[in-house]
Amino acid sequence: LALVALAFLVGLARTRMARSGVADLLTELADTPAPGGLRAALARALRDPSLEVAYWLPAEERFVDSSGKPVRMPRVGDSRAVTMVERAGRRVAALVHDPAVTDDASLVRAVAAAAGLQLENERLQAELRSQLEEVRASRARIVEATQDERQRIERYLHDGTQQRLVSIAMTLGLADAKVASDAE
Repeated sequence: LALVALAFLVGLARTRMARSGVADLLTELADTPAPGGLRAALARALRDPSLEVAYWLPAEERFVDSSGKPVRMPRVGDSRAVTMVERAGRRVAALVHDPAVTDDASLVRAVAAAAGLQLENERLQAELRSQLEEVRASRARIVEATQDERQRIERYLHDGTQQRLVSIAMTLGLADAKVASDAE
């Protein structure tokens, strides 16, 4: 009987701590966290330091991290669990966490709901960073293609002009030899 009462008190304390974690998260999110601060706040609220946040880019249909780099989502049977975060019926992000966190599904839903707006904001920032990465890569490809084409034209002009000058020199040499031997 004492164990039942103790188990009840432990469960009550655990629920109370989870609710206080969500309340702390809301308080922390009131001030816009610095980049990367949202992940840390979510990790504290879920009590999972290994938490990763992956932002959904609907136009590209892929997940990226806060710096805009692609994220590989865990597959079924991996040692990580995924919780999708939606806002107004649209996918915003995914929380990649320890499977033990899903034991308290209400905590995960409460944290996801509390952080939804901030996740949407960071998703937009991640999308912008992803586009910036694509522009940088495109720019690098353009610079490389320009350099290759410049070198090709340079070789063509060098080789073509040199061959023409040698040909002209030979023709002039033959003409000079012919003129010298046939003075008339």
